[in-house]
Amino acid sequence: MKNLFNFFNCLNLLISLIIIKISISSNQISSIIPVKKILITDDVKTLSLSRISKYDLNSIGYGIKFDSTSNVSYVPYNLFGNIAYTFKFIEDSNPTIKKYNGTQELTIKTNYFYGFEIIHFILENIGITIPLKYYLIKKETKKENVDDEQEYGMVFLTKEDQENIIFGNNLIEQMNIEFKDENNFIIHNEEFISELDE
Repeated sequence: MKNLFNFFNCLNLLISLIIIKISISSNQISSIIPVKKILITDDVKTLSLSRISKYDLNSIGYGIKFDSTSNVSYVPYNLFGNIAYTFKFIEDSNPTIKKYNGTQELTIKTNYFYGFEIIHFILENIGITIPLKYYLIKKETKKENVDDEQEYGMVFLTKEDQENIIFGNNLIEQMNIEFKDENNFIIHNEEFISELDE
């Protein structure tokens, strides 16, 4: 009887340790990873060519954190403004900033994505690309005609006191990130990796 009691105690301890490990890994919050450069361009591989349209957003002082405890991704307020500004140069994008209880969202209305650009976060050893299909998310809107514009919202929201770039679970799952520790990670979805020529 005593052996059976010890067995169940050991089993309970083992189950508790497994639950704690799962809880820690699923609540992954990384340290702040410095960003060298933030670019908006279609072709990050040929940035040296003058004909390539690119916006180098003033990225000094920004850092990225991965936070799987949240389903929302954020960028700092000033960076959000710089990103919104680039949409003014894209024909027929009609950028609008919407405010909700302290957060802000950039939305656009368009019939097509021709000429739209993609955001790249260049870190020390890797470039992270947010492909257009994840960068601009289709909003549920009622369209009267086929030619009506579709509304899209940028995946990153902002708040006035937002300090860092936060990749929430909405992006972490799409990127299929494996965290080695709070400073090291591997992106398994190659769509999110910038192939840099620099």
